[in-house]
Amino acid sequence: MNIKKTFSPFFLLVAFSALFFFLLTSGYGIGTEDSAELAGGARLLTMVHAPGYPLYLIVGRLASALSEIPGKGLVYLSVFSATLTVIFLFLFLRTEYSESAAAVASFTLLFCQGFCESAVQVEVYAISSLLIISLLGILFRFGAGTEQPKKLSSFFGFALGLTLAHHMGILILLPVIFLYLFFISKEKKSVCWLDIFLFALPGISFYFVLMILSTRQNLPVIGWPPIKDFSELINVASGASFKKLLFAVPIEKAIANMLLFPLQILSWFPLAGIILSAIGIVISLRKNLKFSLLLLAVIIITIIHASNYKVLDPEAFLLPAALPAAWFAAPGFQFLIDKAKLTAKAQAVLVIAFFIIAFSGRIFSGGIMTSAMNSLPIDVSRVVLNSHASDSEPALIWADWRYYPTLRYFQIVEGLGGNATIELDTTSKTPGVSWREGRTYAMSPSFELGEKYALIMENMQWRVADKFIFDSEPRYRVSSDTALLNLGGIDILKVEYPDTIRVGSAFDVEISFTRNNKAASDTILGEVVIMFNKSPRISVPFAPWLWHFKPSSLAQDRIYLEKVQALIPSAHKSQLDIINPSITLRLETSDSKVWSGIGELKVKK
Repeated sequence: MNIKKTFSPFFLLVAFSALFFFLLTSGYGIGTEDSAELAGGARLLTMVHAPGYPLYLIVGRLASALSEIPGKGLVYLSVFSATLTVIFLFLFLRTEYSESAAAVASFTLLFCQGFCESAVQVEVYAISSLLIISLLGILFRFGAGTEQPKKLSSFFGFALGLTLAHHMGILILLPVIFLYLFFISKEKKSVCWLDIFLFALPGISFYFVLMILSTRQNLPVIGWPPIKDFSELINVASGASFKKLLFAVPIEKAIANMLLFPLQILSWFPLAGIILSAIGIVISLRKNLKFSLLLLAVIIITIIHASNYKVLDPEAFLLPAALPAAWFAAPGFQFLIDKAKLTAKAQAVLVIAFFIIAFSGRIFSGGIMTSAMNSLPIDVSRVVLNSHASDSEPALIWADWRYYPTLRYFQIVEGLGGNATIELDTTSKTPGVSWREGRTYAMSPSFELGEKYALIMENMQWRVADKFIFDSEPRYRVSSDTALLNLGGIDILKVEYPDTIRVGSAFDVEISFTRNNKAASDTILGEVVIMFNKSPRISVPFAPWLWHFKPSSLAQDRIYLEKVQALIPSAHKSQLDIINPSITLRLETSDSKVWSGIGELKVKK
């Protein structure tokens, strides 16, 4: 191996830029929803939601040892996987194009917003990107026909097996992948089908690890039960429980998604990268038709799949389309430098300029270091569970999927909240067999719960009570110039919070308000937004207020006091210069959400 050629200046620039950027923007640790479930699954080697992610659990168990911060080791795993994805893209492309063109395409992917987000959190998408780019790169080499067919087939089979062991989502791309291999085989006889099959088996066998793990006694369960038999393994591995969500989107919504999602993918990339990719598509179709059609097919299939998948975040399933989109930037840049006959130095200047402009764009858009300071899920979970220690009265906590896995993680791993029963939130169980009078709490109360019961915020959770007690006595006369903020028919008169706020601990925010004569009939929800140096950094989702009544039910001659709580994440350990809370109000009904505006409050004390 030629060390000097392999570790060229462009290679080192791409590799260290990717590693530096992802480490700079990496998350603090575990988040909410799937992030916490995956962290718990890897830490405890227990089941997670379908398709089970056996490869992630095993590799993640090793990565969990890299840091004592919950989930930070898995963040490093995402960073490392995303960095390798960028490096692999460069290495594959430089076999066909100049190193400058390969570097530009790599930077196009590096600064792709969707890809960056997957690279800095506890999730499976960064490893998925690494495995998919490996498959595409090997398929690219198949088309070149310059390497030993048996060697390429073995590598492809092994990579395919690992991809399947990580996520069965690759199945939607297999028809076009094997169609491409079929045409390549007919033309160049460079595909060894038996080798592909044999080398894929070790990867697929990872799924049997799930059955082995499920045989352990007293297996901790975060949200998904152990596998009992082979039929359940097939059900989990195939993601059968989620298949009902596919093509469950109304046709008009699916069509709208298919029109909007391509624009969303484009919005992820730097403008120069979009232009180069557009040029690259045209050039590639002329010079390498089969592989170009494969890349375009990956983009189209990914968009159709995400558009018809009925989940809360279908955009997350668009990520595979970003990889071929970035790939096309290489032939686009190559075409331009060949036309202009640029020297090596001029090409290097353009590459560096591309990097600086794209990196600056991320800085000015606020995409630097915000994730690293977000320890809110960790802090909130600990505050909640510490209020239900083993020596406290038994309690029931209702949490939706946003915080259910996070609470379960800290209850099992750190032993917090020993006297709390945590259930996946559903109003159908209200009051239900688990109901505990005066000791039932909700993390994200529903409208139905707010209409039936009073909700009182304690330790970053809402206590479900029979009667809500609030201050409704007028303490001073209301005048037109008294209100600090008027939104949605409610005048905010006063906001108070402690002079001393301890980072990582909940603090009370008292909001005095009154109804004006334009009060809406919809329930109003609000959020406490923590402002650092006049810039919003942390939006506290646990402070929706006025659950208890509709604005129309409020007397116009009364001043009401609502007590909510906020929390500054413990990652902000340095002294804070300015803490100005602002209130973000929104009108929300059961079928619509309309933001009514944002107002910064000058606190009256």
